[in-house]
Formats: sequence, C-alpha cells, structure tokens
Amino acid sequence: MAADSILIFNPFLQEKDETMIKNMKLRTKIFGGFAVILTLIVLTAGSAYMDMLYVLDKVNKTDEMNYLLEHLLTLRRHEKNFIIRRTPDYIDKVEKNIELLRHQAFKSRDSFDEQDSREMMDNILSSLDLYQKKFREFADLKVHEFKDIPSDEHDMVIAARNIEQYVIEARKIQKNGMAERIKKIKIIMVGIPLILTAMGLLLSYFITRGITKPLYRIMAEINQFSELMFSASNQRTSASHTLAEGSSQQAAATEETSASLEQMSGMTSRNAGNAEEAHKLMRDASGAVHEADVSMTGLIGSMERISRSGEETRKIIKTIDEIAFRTNLLALNASVEAARAGEAGLGFAVVAEEVRRLALRSAEAARNTADLIEGTVNEIRNGSEIVARTDETFAKLSEITKKAEELLAEITVASQEQAVGINEISKAVAEMDKVTQQNLIIAEKAAASAGDMNEQAREMKAVVNQLVTLIEGKTACKAVLQ
Repeated sequence: MAADSILIFNPFLQEKDETMIKNMKLRTKIFGGFAVILTLIVLTAGSAYMDMLYVLDKVNKTDEMNYLLEHLLTLRRHEKNFIIRRTPDYIDKVEKNIELLRHQAFKSRDSFDEQDSREMMDNILSSLDLYQKKFREFADLKVHEFKDIPSDEHDMVIAARNIEQYVIEARKIQKNGMAERIKKIKIIMVGIPLILTAMGLLLSYFITRGITKPLYRIMAEINQFSELMFSASNQRTSASHTLAEGSSQQAAATEETSASLEQMSGMTSRNAGNAEEAHKLMRDASGAVHEADVSMTGLIGSMERISRSGEETRKIIKTIDEIAFRTNLLALNASVEAARAGEAGLGFAVVAEEVRRLALRSAEAARNTADLIEGTVNEIRNGSEIVARTDETFAKLSEITKKAEELLAEITVASQEQAVGINEISKAVAEMDKVTQQNLIIAEKAAASAGDMNEQAREMKAVVNQLVTLIEGKTACKAVLQ
C-alpha cells in the first residue's frame, strides 16, 4: 500500500523507474535488488559499528574520569588520615596518588578529541599542581605542629574540590557525548530498519512488477503464438499437399518441356547447318555476280571503243563522199570541155562520163555505207545504254548479294547461338526437374512436420500454463491466458 501511494503521488518517478527497470536484464534486476538491500545493511552495520566504537571509547574515557575520581577520593582520604593522625606515611601516599592523578590526567588529555575535555584536563593538572604545593606546605606546618594553618588548608581543600569538579565536568562531557551517540544509534537501529523495510518493499514491488509484467505479456504472446501455430500448421499441411500435387504436375510439365526443347534443339541445329550451306552458296553467288560485273565493265569498254571506231569510219566515208562529189564535178567539167573540143574531145568525154558514173556509184556506196555505219553506231549506242543499265543492275545485285551474305552470316551465328541457348535451356529445365523433385520431397517432409508443429504447439501451451501456475497459481491461470 505504501508503495502504491508513493507511485500514485509521483507518476514521473514511477514511469522513470519502470523504464529503467524494464531496460535491465532479469538477473540484473534480482541481483541489483538484493545488492542494494545488502549494501544498505552493510552501511548501516558499519555506521552502527563505528558508533559503538565511539560509545566504547566514551565509556573508556568515562571510566578514566571515574579512575580520576577514585584516585582523588583516595587522595582526600589519605589527606584526612594525615590531618587526623599526623603520620608521615600518609604524606607518601598522598604524593603517590598525586602522581597517579597527574599521569592519568596527561593520558586522558592526550586521548581526548574534544577541546573542552582537553581544557578540563589542563585545569585538573593546574589545580593538582596547586594542591600538591599547598599540601606540602600544610604537611610541613603539621609536622612542626604549627597551629595557625587554616589559610593553607583552605587553599588545599579548594584545589582538591576544583580537581573533583573538573573531573566531574570532564566525565559529564564524555557522558553527554556518549548519550548523544547512543541516541543516534537508537535512531539508526530503529529508523534504518524501517527505511530498509520500505525500500525493500519498493524494490520488491518494482522488481516483481518488472519481472511479472513482461512475463504476463510474454505468456500471452506465447499463448497467442501457440494458437497461431495451430492455425499455421493446419494451413501448412494443406499447403504442403497442394504443393506436392503442384510439384507433381510441374514435374510432368517439365518433362514435356524438356522433350519439346530436345526437338527444338535438333531443328535449330539443322537450321544452323542449312543457314551455313546457304551462306556458302550466297558467297559463291556473290563471287559470280562480281565476275559478271567485271565482264560487263569490260563489255562496256569494248562497245565504247567500237562506237569510237564507227565515228572514225563515218569520218572516212564522209571524206570519200566529198572526194566522189569533187570527182563528179571534175567529170562534168571534163565533159563540158570535151563537148567544146568537138570530135577531138569525144574520147575524153566518154572517159569523163565513166569517171562521173564511178563517182556517182562511189558516192552512193559511201552514203549506203554511212547509213549502215550510222545504224550500227545507233545500235551500239542503244546497246551501250542497255549494257550500262545492266551494269547498274549487276552493281545493285552485287550489293544485295553482299547484304544477303552478311545477313546469312548473322543468321548462321544466331542459329548457332540459339542452338547453344536451347542446350542451356535444356540443361536448366533438367535442373528444374531435379529441383521440382526435391521440392516434392520437401513438400512431403513439410506435410509430415506440420503434425509435429501441432504437437509442439500443444506442448508450448502446456508449458505456458505451468509457468502461469507457478507465478500466479491455478486460479489466475485461465484469467491470464484469456
């Protein structure tokens, strides 16, 4: 109740302490709680022990003051005996007790810690010296039987009484110190156990709360987890059977795919071989087209040369035609001159006529030859144009053949790469088939382990019940787990 009231009035302290305790390990919480209590007990015991030593020291010093009083009373008794009996033996006894008092006073003065007690011892020593002086004077007078000694006796008595008073005061100081320390010890012996009890209750509350609260949460989570494990194991069993069936179907499909890939691999290999043969034929065709192109180039050159020869021939025929024309003019002139000559020029006229006829026939033959050469040149020109177009066609065909050769080369390479790829796919499908078989085996094992999970979930729930029973008892078990 005290701990709850403290936590209610100080929520910040509660939150801070709970956070600090929450961050601690379990063994640290338990060990720390006991360590704090034991440390406080040790500190309390140490303080009480030191106080007891202090009280014991005060008791010893009080006893020393009692010894001083005892010696002082013995001293006064010997003094009274000397006054009554006047025996010198009592003088020695008085001197002996004076030395004992002095020795004890010096010893006590050195052992005292309080300045007041040390001053009291100094006063005792001063009064003791005065008493010794007055006693000796009084003893001398007593021995010589002088009657008038009341003043010395009075001073001696006052000194003795002062000593007694100082001793009593010193003893009182020691008793007062002892009483104060005993009072403190009482407070410690009564208050500290109460404080330790309160702190122990607080620590036990925080430690118990810091342990049980996470345990409750963990147990609830474990219980929830066990329920989830039940559901998950059932789902896993169903999924495992479905996976097994799917793996079987996948294995069958993988085998069919593998067979189809083998057929495709054969076809691809044949296509690669055919592409290689077509590439060789296209390479031969390209060579033939190149040779035809070279021949056409030579033919074009020959026809150009023939055309140039026809032009030269036309020039020659034109020269022959001009010569025939001039010959005809000369023959006409010769005929005219022969006609003027009359009978003398008759033979020359006949010759001139024949020359004229030959010139006409030469001109006609030259014209016919020119026409034939013109037709031949035109045909050669037309043939040259056709050959030029044919050469362009062969050039285009050569480019097409070259491109077709390059494409066939690429098709050949692609077919080879495709064949390699299909082989790799076949290998991958084979590996997939192995993995599928392994998945089938794993699925069967998973289906078998699902039952084990159910059993483990039951065992976990039983362990949680035992843990709750251990902490809260049987009555709180159901309430905590719900």
